[in-house]
Amino acid sequence: PTSDLGKKMLARATKKPADAGPEDYVRELFEKSLKTDWSWWKLRVDGEHGVVRHFLVGEPNFQAPGVAGRGTRGYVALDADNIDGQFYYLKDAWRVVSRQIDKEGKILQFLNKNGVKYIPTLECHGDIISPTIQLTKTNQLWKDLHKRKTSAVCPFKKHQHYRIVVKEVGQEMAKFERGRQLIHALWCCIFAHSEAYAKGIIHRDISAGNLLRYFDQSTGQWCGLLNDWEMSKDTSSKRPKGRQLDRTGTWQFMSAAALESPTKQIAVEDELESFFHVLLFLAIRFLQHNCDNVADFMHAYFDDFSTLNSGRYGCGARKLLCMQTGRIALKMDTDSKTIVSLLKFTWPPSADRPHEVDTRSHPMNKIIETILGWLQAHYSLMPVTSAETPAAPGPAAAAEESDEEEVLLLAGKPPRDPTELEDEQSSAPVSREAQEALAQKLYTHRAMLELLERAMHGKTKWPPLDKMKDQLPEEGYKHGADINADSTDLLKHGAQRGGTSGAGPSRKRRSDQVEQAAAQESPKRQKSATRRSIRTRKPRRSS
Repeated sequence: PTSDLGKKMLARATKKPADAGPEDYVRELFEKSLKTDWSWWKLRVDGEHGVVRHFLVGEPNFQAPGVAGRGTRGYVALDADNIDGQFYYLKDAWRVVSRQIDKEGKILQFLNKNGVKYIPTLECHGDIISPTIQLTKTNQLWKDLHKRKTSAVCPFKKHQHYRIVVKEVGQEMAKFERGRQLIHALWCCIFAHSEAYAKGIIHRDISAGNLLRYFDQSTGQWCGLLNDWEMSKDTSSKRPKGRQLDRTGTWQFMSAAALESPTKQIAVEDELESFFHVLLFLAIRFLQHNCDNVADFMHAYFDDFSTLNSGRYGCGARKLLCMQTGRIALKMDTDSKTIVSLLKFTWPPSADRPHEVDTRSHPMNKIIETILGWLQAHYSLMPVTSAETPAAPGPAAAAEESDEEEVLLLAGKPPRDPTELEDEQSSAPVSREAQEALAQKLYTHRAMLELLERAMHGKTKWPPLDKMKDQLPEEGYKHGADINADSTDLLKHGAQRGGTSGAGPSRKRRSDQVEQAAAQESPKRQKSATRRSIRTRKPRRSS
């Protein structure tokens, strides 16, 4: 901090523009990172064609917890050769070395070249090669120790130290200011996913930590940013098996089908379901509803798991039931396994009448119910035993016509006329043909994009101030006792209270870890003929 370069960093960080707008959050993040009790660094990025760049950083604003993993750290950064220039986001990680897995920078370069919107813009990237190439040795040490076990498969992967720099510095999606703004940011991310998919790339790690937002100065609006493309895959790949031994993705937001079948190829319907889980994750934390214990719901829906007959871990009972019934269960009768109460979002009271109950239905209900209808139809057509649909309250009242709202630009363009968008029917289909028609809406992006567009610009009125204080307890909540700590600290350390600022990655739930844990169970437990939900016991202490 006392060096000449450190003084320049501090001067740049504290130089607040006189006309500072919402975009000044980036400078504030950089200023916050310049702590006097933390080393400040000049990091080298060995880019393409031998071009070397240097970036100035302080404390990482994202740092993966624990000793297992890829050691990812994310920084708000300045170009050392242009300190008065723009801020960047630098990610330092250990990437998996495989011929089948492209570097994240290569993927972003391809998508940027093809004009995909609402994704990070690549500045530079490359493996660290100076003073020497840095590779992990764990996989080779394991092979040396198991030379006689010719049939054994090494569970460890080779990793290489890698850095990537992008132009956008995002902030966690949880910073949205009202529900309608959340829907707009989600639309942006789904639109980015659709454009990338059209170009042959599927993301495969949709999570709360990877959906960010940033202020687009060209439009003067907050937009969504679909981040962290390192686990993405070429859709033209015909490989029957996965590229890695473990399932990639974030447990809490993976589709129920993917959790039930670790070898399943991730498709559009899985990704759209993950977008839905992210929406629910944020809505139940920050919007008003009838759930009186958010922490318990978060564990039951997002974190819980069950043990399959194979000994592997599968989807938790609550999430699976919600997908199969098309309803979000708040409480269940454990004996009859029926839903006792359903989640409903409520209209917040006005500021001048804080104790008066407003009976209008929050527009989030319509969005949730419609997507759940598609998901229920999708799961009803799958070759699994669907849960019996419990009786539930009747449909919520339709939302009223809107007052004048801010026109939220979609891909830089004004929204379409609401009359051009097909209205969704929330009534449950009774025939297989009707179920198939609803399930088809998950096989492309169009229906979900139109649903969100209609919610933003159709005849839907949103409460002016519907965001509440985070309803999760400050100390977090209990996780399943049998899950590896490296796999379950996502919500506690990241998305649960504070999330990922900037273009940093989320924590990954790795199936190889849970499978190894399952394999260590006693033979009696492995041979259990019934699927059972694992209840929370004593919480692990985080390291």
